[in-house]
Amino acid sequence: MTAHEVLTTVREAMGRSYERADSILRRYDTDRSGAVNVFEFRKIAEKAGIQYDEAVDAAFNALDRSKDGSISYEELDAFLHQRETTLPRTPPPAPHAAPTPASVRNVLPLLEEKLAALKCKIDTDA
Repeated sequence: MTAHEVLTTVREAMGRSYERADSILRRYDTDRSGAVNVFEFRKIAEKAGIQYDEAVDAAFNALDRSKDGSISYEELDAFLHQRETTLPRTPPPAPHAAPTPASVRNVLPLLEEKLAALKCKIDTDA
């Protein structure tokens, strides 16, 4: 499941009514902080029928617009009243480049030095 799907499912489960969101958040705000933290949001997602994975945390991070580690009632209200579920755009992860022969040649002398030092340590410890 993607973060977008998590947000869509949570929105459908909560409805678009602020009163409904307010009552759900009050029920799941177990630490009575006035907002929902990531662990409490996971319980909301679970109640909506979503099994936990990293997409749930990504959805939480998308709703936490203030980036303070919690979703306020205002942030949730803004989300519920959006026309469609949107996520902040993030660039795709950079592909891992394969090591080049030159980069391997640069590392080999360092590894040989460390190996020689380890051999000396083993010889002196024995």
